[in-house]
Amino acid sequence: MKGEFLSEIIETKDIVQGKLNLINAPCGCGKTTFAKTKLKSLNPNTLGYEMLYLIDTANGKEQLLRSAGAECRENYWTGKEEWFLPGITIMTYAGYATLHIMAPEHDIWSDDSGALIVCDELQSAIEWSKWGKDENGINVHEVAINLIKERIKQEDTLVVALSATPSKIKKEFEYCLNEIELHGESRHYENEHTHCYSNLRLLLEKEVDIGWTGIIYVPHITQIQKYQEILEEKGLTTAAIWSPNNKDHPMTTEQLEVRSHIIEYQSLPSSIDALFINKSCETSISIGTKNSSSRNYMIIHSTDQETQIQARGRYRKDLPHLYLLNNEAIDEIFLPKVWLNRPLNAEDKKRLCHELEFKDKKNGRVLGWTSVKPLLVANGYRVTDGRTNSSRYSIISE
Repeated sequence: MKGEFLSEIIETKDIVQGKLNLINAPCGCGKTTFAKTKLKSLNPNTLGYEMLYLIDTANGKEQLLRSAGAECRENYWTGKEEWFLPGITIMTYAGYATLHIMAPEHDIWSDDSGALIVCDELQSAIEWSKWGKDENGINVHEVAINLIKERIKQEDTLVVALSATPSKIKKEFEYCLNEIELHGESRHYENEHTHCYSNLRLLLEKEVDIGWTGIIYVPHITQIQKYQEILEEKGLTTAAIWSPNNKDHPMTTEQLEVRSHIIEYQSLPSSIDALFINKSCETSISIGTKNSSSRNYMIIHSTDQETQIQARGRYRKDLPHLYLLNNEAIDEIFLPKVWLNRPLNAEDKKRLCHELEFKDKKNGRVLGWTSVKPLLVANGYRVTDGRTNSSRYSIISE
């Protein structure tokens, strides 16, 4: 790990009113600590209103509150028990928009006497604001973005955005952007080895084995469940967590216990060999703090560069092996014995191609047998073609 914490390389005098003050710094450099300490002292509100800290996910919000020593008490707006920090109100973007819609009189940060508003991973809210309206005709993230734009215009209000991947923020707020200069190299995590792959199934079967422990980012829950089976068949213990608000795929009691452990201790239970996460854990949460056991690897099953940066940032230590999806990478093919030394008819070869999941670089479609066959040969396999009556077959051997 190299560099200095954010609090050591930012001068607060650079933060101004009437602008979106953007701090672009890597994951793990102490952005949230900077906001809770040095930035909090800038609160311009003469009425003593709390700093509003906006965060993109429920997982990140809960971990931030617990790790900061927040107290649990009843929310006087909703009547529900929530975690609070002295002088700071922490909400998701959706929560803030909902508060403003349902009870605008309680949106104390809309007061022209000033406020301090911190927008953590604002690019997520911007992305979600483009997704369209819900069944009630409302897009809460679009509402949240518009509220932030209004707050920037307010007299004496300071609005600060923190992000490791700010391209969407720069585009959305180009008209009022103030990029904060870093006076030194910010703290960041390092990867000893970075590998590219194009087929996750092959990677899991070939590389990940007993004794390896790691974190695997996969965007879709149905994919996660498929890849979990591969590792569990090899004898590894896996777990998967996603948003607790997902109604289509509610988490089990065991999953909720793993999630609770990660949020409270910022580490994985020692019994877990591989943790699968999806987009709900792409930002905000931390896994692998100073006192937790180290992990061998991370796999990020996305070609999007911002996703790769953010997902890597969930593990808060240097990393021996980082695997990044690259559709142009050439994987070493490892075939299970079930495909070897037996006649494969057309349907068998079609299933094999779908299992290998090699895709055409132009259209993203799964390659057919005529394209997969030379790849097998290039990887040292021998393919023998034959015919029985009117049926063609192929036999793959080592």
